[in-house]
Amino acid sequence: MKNLFYLAITALLISCGQDVPTTTYEGNFLATPDAAVLAVGDEMYAVTMDDMAKELATKVKASQNEVHDMVPVVIEALVTPKPANTQGWDSIITIKKIVSVSPDAVAPDIKIEETEQ
Repeated sequence: MKNLFYLAITALLISCGQDVPTTTYEGNFLATPDAAVLAVGDEMYAVTMDDMAKELATKVKASQNEVHDMVPVVIEALVTPKPANTQGWDSIITIKKIVSVSPDAVAPDIKIEETEQ
């Protein structure tokens, strides 16, 4: 039994040292101070707000005309399902590498303008 325990610990340590393969995603990114999302086709992903997401948010700001403009990006990332019994998008994306950021924001589908009355 003791040998099985040591074998399990060894396997865990070896697996932690290996790089997890990432996938390249091309989509539209939008960040606020508290959250970020990535739209890839019809899929929406919550973005893990770590240092990489904050770096991407900073880079995207230069391409935005308006605060809520989405900007096309290419990233390498890992996707995981959201934790059970939590609200939000079904999947969470964690950015591992920023490949590119478009110099132009995506034109909005609908533009809302305030009028004076």
